[in-house]
Amino acid sequence: MISHYYPFSMFSSAFMRIALTVLFVLCLGSGATTTLQAQDMPIPVRIHVALLKKVFSFNRNLQSKPSPKITIVYTDASANIKDEAMKAFTEIGISVSAMKLEQALKGLGETDVVYVAPGAATIQKICEERGIFTITGVPALVETGKVAIGIGAEGGKPKVYVNVPLTRAQKQELSSDLLRVSRVFQ
Repeated sequence: MISHYYPFSMFSSAFMRIALTVLFVLCLGSGATTTLQAQDMPIPVRIHVALLKKVFSFNRNLQSKPSPKITIVYTDASANIKDEAMKAFTEIGISVSAMKLEQALKGLGETDVVYVAPGAATIQKICEERGIFTITGVPALVETGKVAIGIGAEGGKPKVYVNVPLTRAQKQELSSDLLRVSRVFQ
């Protein structure tokens, strides 16, 4: 359910834009790179993982958890993205596990968030059934309703993408502050 819940009153939409821009510039200067084709994942893994961590603070379901349990679901073709994402999450203090898509389809175990790597979008149905929040760095997956939240690019800058119907189906409660600064898909 999308609500007008304000997790931190100091996070105005202007502050969120400034914070995202500063984070983008800092990460860009660190030499963050990715090996995936630009049309699939326009923002490097290290940068979009850091931005996704920030998105967690605008999800009421995750605020009570000191560190959400994240599982990366990947395929053979996206194993390099899995490795980069695991490293990026670890660098920002979030422990993460990974499962190949075939294994994840049999059972995800206890997880709060699934990072969907390219090629692993079929995990969406299980996540929807279990109320597991899905995230990605592939904006097309958000646009097509296969992942709830992703990081894309507009004008060469990172942009949060939100698929509202899927977010609701996954029983996630996002702050309206996040929606104001995001590209929203209905």
